[in-house]
Amino acid sequence: MNNIMKQFINLKMNTLTPQELLRLGNKYQLHLSKQQAEKIVGLIKEQKINVFNKSERSQLLQKIALVTNQQIAQQMEYIFSTFIGGNAH
Repeated sequence: MNNIMKQFINLKMNTLTPQELLRLGNKYQLHLSKQQAEKIVGLIKEQKINVFNKSERSQLLQKIALVTNQQIAQQMEYIFSTFIGGNAH
């Protein structure tokens, strides 16, 4: 994947809205409440994640697990992996 595409994906992730996350969740059978989506988006925006950086992604997923639960964090990892072409692990 070229750098421009990576920058675009990171920009999209870091500007995600709770409504967009809820739509993504529905697409990938991730059942989130509005409050959970707001918390997750807040964490993403707070951290300004580089979704291609495994360490940053792992730190974010740990925070997501704390404010939601481990199952949602695992499902978010799947969504991240989809965004970056399956290279999440």
